[in-house]
Amino acid sequence: MKCPDTCVNNSTKLTSVVWLGLTALCFKTCTPSTVSYFTKVLQPTTGCFPYQNRVLFPQNGGKMRLSNFNRNIGTILAKPRVTIRYNSVYLPKKKKDVYAYTIGILSVLTALPSFVSGGLPHPKGMVSEGLPPWLKVYTERIAVTGAGLFEDKSLNHVLVNEYKAGQGIMPHEDGSLFFPTVSTISLGSHTLLDFYYHIKQDQDSTQNNSTSLDERHFVSILLEPRSLVFVAEDMYKLHLHGIAERTSDVITDKVANLDMCKSVSVGDKLTRSARVSLTIRHVPKTLKAKLFLGKR
Repeated sequence: MKCPDTCVNNSTKLTSVVWLGLTALCFKTCTPSTVSYFTKVLQPTTGCFPYQNRVLFPQNGGKMRLSNFNRNIGTILAKPRVTIRYNSVYLPKKKKDVYAYTIGILSVLTALPSFVSGGLPHPKGMVSEGLPPWLKVYTERIAVTGAGLFEDKSLNHVLVNEYKAGQGIMPHEDGSLFFPTVSTISLGSHTLLDFYYHIKQDQDSTQNNSTSLDERHFVSILLEPRSLVFVAEDMYKLHLHGIAERTSDVITDKVANLDMCKSVSVGDKLTRSARVSLTIRHVPKTLKAKLFLGKR
C-alpha cells in the first residue's frame, strides 16, 4: 500500500490500513519538496511519517551499528536466584537513530498503542513469524549484553507498548509461556517498575499475607529514558510486577537503583510523559507454520 500522492494545502493525509485484523494509520506530511517515508512498522504495511526529512525505518531495515549500545550493566539485586540488572543509558542519545522515532510511531498510531512481533505465545506453541530487521538490532545486542541470563537462547519475541502519562499496568506475572528472564528498553518518559509479594506466598511472613497492595509492595526500579533492565529467576517467577497509574512519581527509599541513576534523590518528584517500552523475551515452545498450512 502507498500513501496518497496528492496533498491539499500542505495538510497531513490519513488513511487506514487493515492487516491481520489490526488497524494501523498511514500518515503523509506534504511539503513543497519533501515527503519522508517509513516502512516495516507492521509488515507488510508501508506508511509515511509526519516529520519531513526524517526517515524512520528505511527500506534496509534501519540498521544501527551494534557498537553504539552501552554494554555496562550494573546489578541491583544479586541474591541467590534473585536477579535484576540495570543500565541507565543503554541507548546512545542520537535523534536520528531508528529507536528515537518509535515513540512518534506509537503516539500517532492511536488505534494501535501496542503491537507484538515474533508471534503470539500459546500453551501449544507459538507460530514463529520472525522479527523485522529494525527489531533484530535490539535482540542481537541484548543477547550479548545479557549473556548468561538467557542461557544462549534466541530472543524471538518483542512486545512494544505505549504508556501515556497516567497510564500503567496492574501487578501481574508474565507467566510460564516465556523463559524466566525478561529485558525491557524504555523510550521517552521514565517510570517506576514496582514489585509485589503474592498473597500468602510465605506463611512465615505476615508482610506477604497482607491483602493490601501497598503493604505487599517491597521494591521499585526507576526505569530512565534509554535504559535497559533485566529481571530474571525468582524475581521473575515468584513476584508480581506492575506500573502504577499516576502522572508523577515521588522517589522513596524503596527505589533500589538510585545509585545508578543520574541526578535523582529520595524525595524528588518526577513528572511522567509518554513512554514506549520494548519488552524482549524468549518463547521456548514454538511451532512451524507448515503444521497449520498443511503439506504441499
